[in-house]
Amino acid sequence: MSIISSRLNGYNNICGIELDFDSEILPASSLFQKRYYDSVLTGASREGVYFGRRTVSFDESSKETRAGDLWSQTVALRFPNHDYNAIDRINEFKKAKFIVIKDSEGRKMVVGRNDIDQNRAPEITFRRSQQLTEVVFKTLSAQPVGFIDKRFRSNVPSGIPLILFS
Repeated sequence: MSIISSRLNGYNNICGIELDFDSEILPASSLFQKRYYDSVLTGASREGVYFGRRTVSFDESSKETRAGDLWSQTVALRFPNHDYNAIDRINEFKKAKFIVIKDSEGRKMVVGRNDIDQNRAPEITFRRSQQLTEVVFKTLSAQPVGFIDKRFRSNVPSGIPLILFS
């Protein structure tokens, strides 16, 4: 049976957002799947982000270019703007290197890998009103957003060498 004719389970929701500040990212392709867009994050500096119901969104689109597909990914968060830490919170968002989206099926997608490895941080913009602050992370990428590969530990600090034996 082809993957385009197999039944899908329906919709899922964004259940969590984490910002990663200093990990390295590696492609997690295997010889069997060839899913080069899936990733392994090496590092442990992720921090969860507060958001309320219906205040987070993810969007991805592509267009064909002479060099191949160009993917645009956008993650937007909205939260109340009326506390004393609003500017400090905005300054913390500016340090983000990757955005990890956790969905209701337990998968994690990583936004920010724009090629085999990351060669440009996400563009981060802010908009404030009397009531809300909106943070928008935007990346342009050579591939669609993939998942964090569960076969590998993704919270190993990048300075520790790994040796795998079979």
